[in-house]
Amino acid sequence: MEIVAEMWKACMEKEKSTLCVGTTSNATNTNLYIMLPCRKRVFQSTPVHSLSIAAKLPLTIAYPSSPKATTAMAGRVALAAVLLCAAAAMAAAQSASNVRATYNYYNPKSINWDLYRASAYCSTWDGGRSFAWRSKYGWTAFCGPAGPRGQESCGKCLRVTNSGTGAQITVRIVDQCSNGGLDLDYDTVFSKIDTDGIGYQRGHLIVSYQFVNCGDNELVLERDEK
Repeated sequence: MEIVAEMWKACMEKEKSTLCVGTTSNATNTNLYIMLPCRKRVFQSTPVHSLSIAAKLPLTIAYPSSPKATTAMAGRVALAAVLLCAAAAMAAAQSASNVRATYNYYNPKSINWDLYRASAYCSTWDGGRSFAWRSKYGWTAFCGPAGPRGQESCGKCLRVTNSGTGAQITVRIVDQCSNGGLDLDYDTVFSKIDTDGIGYQRGHLIVSYQFVNCGDNELVLERDEK
């Protein structure tokens, strides 16, 4: 990987805005490295499983027998690398740090996790989902700086991390807010990651969040019979 880093440095010093390609070879194979002029932090972002500086390459491939084959192969690999870079950028746009997270008393346990009774914004679309779905994660309102807003955010999940202590929890978006960050349910979320009590004392936490897969299998809305 040190060789790759050196190739990256040399290429970027010479070509400020082009695709960088480098190879290392042995007797039977050529390792082809595709390096893109994306921001470094995109390649290092954890939402894309810790991409390396060379975007999870090299690819170990049989060296083409002709210039035409070499060109075709390079084109295919370059396209894959561009798509990978785009995916990394998209994932980075679904997370944020240094976010203010206040708390709200939704008290979902005392209302049978009923989004209608909580007057949650997302109840219009998600109020009829099963009890198992509604109670799978603690609740939050969302108005963060990165990610979808409004109806598009409803039902999605976030992994929220207390920046001060590192405590993490997965939450479900059920409401909107207006504080520019998150408004976490106190009992099911805020108190769980406010492990040192500092957040309660000052009325908010500073957190980072990342959109994650909820792992839901439910496809049909169904209102539970009480």
